[in-house]
Amino acid sequence: TQTEHGGAVTEEGIAVPISGVRSDYYDFAVTVGEASEEIFAPNEAKIISRGWVFHSSGTLKIIGIGYFKDMGRISEQNSLSFRVKRGRYRLEILGGYRGTNFSGAPTPLGNTSILSDTPVFHLRLTPSAEPKFSGDLETSFYF
Repeated sequence: TQTEHGGAVTEEGIAVPISGVRSDYYDFAVTVGEASEEIFAPNEAKIISRGWVFHSSGTLKIIGIGYFKDMGRISEQNSLSFRVKRGRYRLEILGGYRGTNFSGAPTPLGNTSILSDTPVFHLRLTPSAEPKFSGDLETSFYF
């Protein structure tokens, strides 16, 4: 996003920068739809960043997270891919530590949660014919 080309790629939804992330292991959840599954209980997400656009060619690929100290180690084998229908989406990025039970499923509200020590990113996609970009390029996703 430091160049005009990088800014255009971001605004078009070809790539979404998730910066200010500490080098660590992360769990990812990708949901699609108006009534997307909630990954975090109310007030559990430490970061919520709205206004992003994603243009899917059929796959959402996550690369680089956890490898910022050695970008040369990024490869097809250490990236994640999610199948997402072709089209345009509004994208919200949520991050935090999700309360889980021992099976890894979200803890039902009202139960005592056992907090996961692995940070989680929830990428929530909502189909939109003409999503408008308003993402904050200065957002730090450190939590």
